[in-house]
Amino acid sequence: MQGLQREKYVGFLKRSYKGVSIKDIIIIMSLIILMGVDIGNSGGAVNSLKIFLIVLTLGYSFAKIELHSPYISIIIAVAHIVYSYVAYFIRGYRNIDVMMMVMIQVISFTIAINRGSTRGQLKKQIKQLEERQRNLEHAEATSNVIVVYTDLEGTFTKVPPGFCKIMGYTEAELLNKNYKEITHGEDLQISVENTDSLIRGEKTAIKMDKRYIRKDGQIIWVDLNESVARDHYGNPCYLLAYIRDITEEKRMKNALEESEMKLRRITDNISDMIVETTMDGIIRYASPSNKVSTGYEVEEMIGESILEKMHPDDIDKVKITMEKLKEDLTWSKVEVRCQHRQGHYAWIEIMGNVLIGDNDGASGLIFCARDISERKKVEMDLYESEERYRSLFENSPDAISVYNDEKFILANRAAAKLVGLKDPKQLIGRSVMDFIHSSSYEKKLEATEEIKIGKVEPGYFTEEKIVDIYGRVIDVEVGCSLLSYNGRMAVQVVSRDISDRKRAEILEKHMAQKQQLIHEMQECDRLKTEFFSNISHELRTPLNVILGSLQLMNLYTNKEASMTYPNNLSKHVGIMRQNSYRLLRLVNNLIDMTKIDSGFCEMQLQNHNIVSIVEEITLSVAAFIENRQITLLFDTEVEERMIACDPDKIERIILNLLSNSVKFTNYGGQITVYIEEIEGNVVISIKDTGIGIETEKLDMIFQRFRQADDLLTRRNEGSGIGLSLAKSLIELQGGTISVTSEYGRGSEFTVTFPIRVVETMKGEVQEINNKQKSYIEQISIEFSDIYALN
Repeated sequence: MQGLQREKYVGFLKRSYKGVSIKDIIIIMSLIILMGVDIGNSGGAVNSLKIFLIVLTLGYSFAKIELHSPYISIIIAVAHIVYSYVAYFIRGYRNIDVMMMVMIQVISFTIAINRGSTRGQLKKQIKQLEERQRNLEHAEATSNVIVVYTDLEGTFTKVPPGFCKIMGYTEAELLNKNYKEITHGEDLQISVENTDSLIRGEKTAIKMDKRYIRKDGQIIWVDLNESVARDHYGNPCYLLAYIRDITEEKRMKNALEESEMKLRRITDNISDMIVETTMDGIIRYASPSNKVSTGYEVEEMIGESILEKMHPDDIDKVKITMEKLKEDLTWSKVEVRCQHRQGHYAWIEIMGNVLIGDNDGASGLIFCARDISERKKVEMDLYESEERYRSLFENSPDAISVYNDEKFILANRAAAKLVGLKDPKQLIGRSVMDFIHSSSYEKKLEATEEIKIGKVEPGYFTEEKIVDIYGRVIDVEVGCSLLSYNGRMAVQVVSRDISDRKRAEILEKHMAQKQQLIHEMQECDRLKTEFFSNISHELRTPLNVILGSLQLMNLYTNKEASMTYPNNLSKHVGIMRQNSYRLLRLVNNLIDMTKIDSGFCEMQLQNHNIVSIVEEITLSVAAFIENRQITLLFDTEVEERMIACDPDKIERIILNLLSNSVKFTNYGGQITVYIEEIEGNVVISIKDTGIGIETEKLDMIFQRFRQADDLLTRRNEGSGIGLSLAKSLIELQGGTISVTSEYGRGSEFTVTFPIRVVETMKGEVQEINNKQKSYIEQISIEFSDIYALN
């Protein structure tokens, strides 16, 4: 509005001088000269004409000049006044015409003076308006309030740079837009309604927060003050809007509201109790959680003193805390008892602080309380437990000590007594290793490290030796565990003197050893008795058979008998031969066993093809085994392998193992001999599908005089020496033997010899036995326990 008034007055001033021409000035001067003619010397008609001309001059000057130049009007008026003064006072004309002219001239002069004064005021006002306009433009440029002009339709007519900046448009782009195009959809209807009410005159101004859409799509919040400019008839001319960007304020306000909402949700849902009071402790706010801990509704608490429900013994503590809060303005904590609605008291922990108001002064107190009844109960239980532990610690008969960095930091009386001290304090600060026996030193260091890293489980006890202050060695049982002591990890040791137990254990061990010796002697006697019983049976049986056969042969010696029973004679001779072989085998085994025990059994090691030896031995018994309707299979992974061995002993070993397989394999069964090389060893496997061996008897079959079958229940003959002797012969050649068996399904004996050769003398040639060797006699001896050979 001020801008429009300034333009109006400035234009008027310009027009005041622009309408005066040279012609106007000549006419005015002529009229002034004409008025100078002496009115008194003229007649009435002339005077009347002169008065008419004076009025005409005044009228012309007012018509032509008054609205354009007040200074010209003043000049004309002064001229008229001077003329009238001369005519009236000097020349003495006092007729009615002169009086009228003087009066008209005075009036015109007054009007002219008034007009001149008005023009001066207008010019001064115009300068003031121009100054105000410059100040306004500067304010618009520096203020955060932006002035925007639109027509009555809402199209922008004037936009300052500040508005262009916040909207992201250029001035040209905005001047072609309507405010409706950049108004947020949710604010459009209310904006249009407000503008229409301004135009209709229903409202003089509108204030609202609204949203604009920036060119890049962002939402801009503004504080809008809108009004309408009207002319002097009251008609609306254009719309004027004062805009302030409040986007950041809105963001901060929303953030604050969200923060307050979160805080409210926290205080409403937190398990801790929140209470706000005045500086005197009158409750102004209480969170809903107060009801859970105290049983009181929030509404009941508002307006009451925070001291109202406190235990009488705790009221002074709360008052002191409140005074401390007011003085220090820092958080303070106190534990008190608060009365529940049901009458009992609950322990609560209160944290308090001062609320700071807008003027940086204290506006109240804020308390955060937590129900610690359970914790107090636990603390009481812990205290009682500590008391019990302290009593147990002091009065325990076991030595209990605690050490850190290898130095004692705590010990009971029993620990001091164990090492020969009277007072436990004498142990404090001394090194643990001072009392450890040298034999347990390394063990103790390792145990300490394992305890520190948690490798030792609680309840684990070990035995150590310690030395008391007098140098006596004491056997102790030690249990260690890790614990926290005065904020540091330490080791707790429980020790018990087990010297008496150790002596008892030693005595018990000696008694056990003696009992073992007695048991072994009894077992040896039993084995001897059984062995000699077995030997007696083994020797008596073939002798009886031989004796009987010889008696029968004596009957058949006459010609008639030999002619009558030729087959019987041959049969009995075979029986005698087989039993003779049995006796020979038994005698050979006894001799070899004696040699091995005495250390006189030497191996004749020579380099031989072990595969060929085993194969020939296996093939030599093939016919006999197949006669018993047992399948014999031989297979080898290698065709030839030279090793250092005693071929005679290999023969006895293989035949012994084969004879065992034949004895315990039923008709229709199978025996497999397999040779292979494994990791530098020759492995010979003899596997059968016989009756097998019970698991609990596998460890005893290689023991001397042991048999899987009991003496009275066994189904096959034997002295119990064969497998033991075979094991000894194998070991004398650097080999091993093992057995696997499944009872009822068969057994497998595995013989392993290392692959090695012996050096030969220069010029000596060792014969490799590749020809078929006769094993008939040896087979007869080894298989003599098996009847029905023929």
